[in-house]
Amino acid sequence: MVCFPGSAVDVATAVAIAARHGRPFVARGSGTGLAGGATPIGGAVVVVTTQLNRVLEVDPVNRVAWVEPGVLNLDLSRSVRHLGLHYGCGMHLAAAGVEVRHPAELLAAALDEGEEHVT
Repeated sequence: MVCFPGSAVDVATAVAIAARHGRPFVARGSGTGLAGGATPIGGAVVVVTTQLNRVLEVDPVNRVAWVEPGVLNLDLSRSVRHLGLHYGCGMHLAAAGVEVRHPAELLAAALDEGEEHVT
């Protein structure tokens, strides 16, 4: 089963329905899949976040960007280019000791903590 939520509330609803039916879920962002490898196994529901593709906020001083999970790495880089910044794939950043938290990971953590509204 594959679903295409249009909001964070839709994502939370899809995950709650999957949990209610004892089904795991796999979050799938945008792009090639090389960075995430979202492969559903064991009857997992695929939650495709391509419609959640906005850059919400950029803090150039602290070099933090809040984005929706469907944002392409290239689109984020383009949106911060005018600030002299560039976003690189999280794999090499993690190897350099920089903490990288991807949107789907943050959403799952928020859901685990029982948050009702996730932005």
